[in-house]
Amino acid sequence: MTGPPRSGSASRHLLAAAGLALVVASCASAGRLPTLGSGPISRDEVFAAEEAYERGLGRFQAGDYAGALEDFATIVERYPSSENSALALYWQARSLYQLGRDSLAVPAFERYLALAPDLPNQEHAILLLANSRFNTGDFDRSLNAALEVRDASDALLPGFLGLAGDLVDKLPREQVLRGAQLDPPRDWMAPFYLQAARWSSADGNRRQAQQLADKVLAFAGLPADLRAEANAIRTGHAGSMGLRIGVIMPGEGRFAEVGEAIRRGVALALDEINRGRSSPYQLVTRTTVTDADSTVAMVRALARGDGVQAILGPITSEFALPAGEAARQEGVTLISPTATDARMLEIGPNVLTVNALDGAIGHTIGTYAATNLGRKRFAILAVDNAYGRIQADAFAQAVQAAGATIVARQTY
Repeated sequence: MTGPPRSGSASRHLLAAAGLALVVASCASAGRLPTLGSGPISRDEVFAAEEAYERGLGRFQAGDYAGALEDFATIVERYPSSENSALALYWQARSLYQLGRDSLAVPAFERYLALAPDLPNQEHAILLLANSRFNTGDFDRSLNAALEVRDASDALLPGFLGLAGDLVDKLPREQVLRGAQLDPPRDWMAPFYLQAARWSSADGNRRQAQQLADKVLAFAGLPADLRAEANAIRTGHAGSMGLRIGVIMPGEGRFAEVGEAIRRGVALALDEINRGRSSPYQLVTRTTVTDADSTVAMVRALARGDGVQAILGPITSEFALPAGEAARQEGVTLISPTATDARMLEIGPNVLTVNALDGAIGHTIGTYAATNLGRKRFAILAVDNAYGRIQADAFAQAVQAAGATIVARQTY
């Protein structure tokens, strides 16, 4: 799925480039700003501050953000009464942001934005403050900062849309839904409206889905792909855009070979199904991560960022259980091809596994061996993990229920 640049480190250079055109405007409007200090300043200090400011702008434009930070910090700290001290604070914050020092950029942007109600580069400062908060994991305050802007300018709309898309991926469903209901509507909040519309459509609430889609369509300047999806939801033809299926499989480790085989099988089946279809099904593949929280985040990103309607995987119960709960919350179907934990079926009607549940294999083998084959004495050799213990227990229970005896049990 294509879209505007996101708010993380990958977009820092894009935002830096977008801001270079503001340098001249900054200089032209410097006289409207208060200074950071009110004390006296000598003629030599005025010249030193001006020299540092011009040098800092040049370094920033050349991509020397560390050098620019040094110059602007000098003005803010040593020459707070100089004419360009407020703008130096803005560029100090910008330099910190470009260097990835978000925790320090946040208070610098906050200080700048508190100087006056109407500031040069105010919209850009708000976007970068919101991005910095996002990058430090403060998603709630990131959204609150961005909400200071109603309709983004053409130059910064892609940046705001990218931030909104990132927030939709990170915020809880309830908060995304609340965001989609905020008034007045904002053009850059389109990812919130679309995600809420997807959820409403999946829940069968077509009227609400249409109302949310209308919020997107009200802004003619939004990217064509966002408007196209909104129009499909609005007219009830969202399915005509093609079903998107997510696949979560391991890329390394002892299950990597199994995961690759499943991926290839799904791709082959999809190729056959898509023959002759005007709107082919699309596959979105992700590699399993090594902890439950990251798996949940991956399910959420597939459902929200990639817009999948169904997810195949993960293959182990350890990850399939939290993934299933996340899928239930997101309103998408999740099918694990190999998970065996019976709790999978307790999550919800759209969370499934196609494998035999825990103990079923051991119970079936034990019953067949004791009943059909007539054996009476058994030894158990089982792998030493949760799966092995569950199957061994089920086997033991089955043969004992049939009147047979377990004479030895060993793990490896």
